Formats: sequence, C-alpha cells, structure tokens
Amino acid sequence: MDEYIVINQSNNKCYNVNELVFDVLMYSTEIKNNKLEKKYGFDDIQIQNVLDKIYGKLNES
Repeated sequence: MDEYIVINQSNNKCYNVNELVFDVLMYSTEIKNNKLEKKYGFDDIQIQNVLDKIYGKLNES
C-alpha cells in the first residue's frame, strides 16, 4: 500500500494520511473536530478538504 502524507502549511508539519483517516473514523462527531484540530492543526473544513482529496486519489486508482 502506498504511503501518503499531508502537509499543514500553517505549521509546516507533515502527517500520515492513514493515521488522519483512522482518527477521523474513530472519534465521535462531538469531540472529533476539537481533538483533530489540536492534533493536526486543521479545522474541520480543512480536514474535510484533505479527505476529499484522498478519496479522489483513491478513486483514480
């Protein structure tokens, strides 16, 4: 399986896409946004944009 990373340009950190997707699926919606924003520095709209790009890439293959 290919390894992808996502870069948060506001803090110049790289994150593993598999871990990001896992975290999104694991956390309930009540705590998801706050917890993910603290961990990744993305707000919920940015996270949704990242996921849309990931799913788009997966559908291409």
